[in-house]
Amino acid sequence: AIRDLESIKLQSTKLIFAGNRIAVLMELRTPNVSYGAQSFFYELKIFNSAGAVIFSVKKESFIYPGEIKFISETGLAVDASLAARAAVELSGFFWKPKVEFFLPKTQIRDIKSEFNAAARKVTVTGFIANQNPFNLTSAMIIGIILDSNGYPKFISETLIAALASFEEKAFAVIIPNVADFNGAEESVKIYVSAQR
Repeated sequence: AIRDLESIKLQSTKLIFAGNRIAVLMELRTPNVSYGAQSFFYELKIFNSAGAVIFSVKKESFIYPGEIKFISETGLAVDASLAARAAVELSGFFWKPKVEFFLPKTQIRDIKSEFNAAARKVTVTGFIANQNPFNLTSAMIIGIILDSNGYPKFISETLIAALASFEEKAFAVIIPNVADFNGAEESVKIYVSAQR
């Protein structure tokens, strides 16, 4: 029953500093394998070292049954020198059973990364395929450069507006403010959040 569902777990909230701007990467998990949240709200707050809120935003998202989901907020207009920590509050869950709301199948292939030192950016390209017999209204693609310890160092995202049934599209994620990029030591991860 819906009243017995466990809350969505916020696994981590990471501040990522890029130039004079910051980004935040959130990792969420739902332990509920039979129900997903077709919608919920997350409120992100960024604090300075004195504990005062210097930035806040509230947005809507979703999570499928049993899913581990990544949400990014990039290019935030926050002075990086003032940001000390970030916190996220989740609310307003609208639950749907798995039979009505399940994770669509997508495939990412041919990922390539190119570093432009003069422009201080990494461009990640590839193809995304909708492997379902139904259309997808959108697919958010998050590109993350991890350092040699596996910690997110740079991040960006791009939105694919629509994918028809079994359609494949090229994508490019441009990650700005990259001072250096060593492909041998740093790895690029791609995460997809597709919506029916």
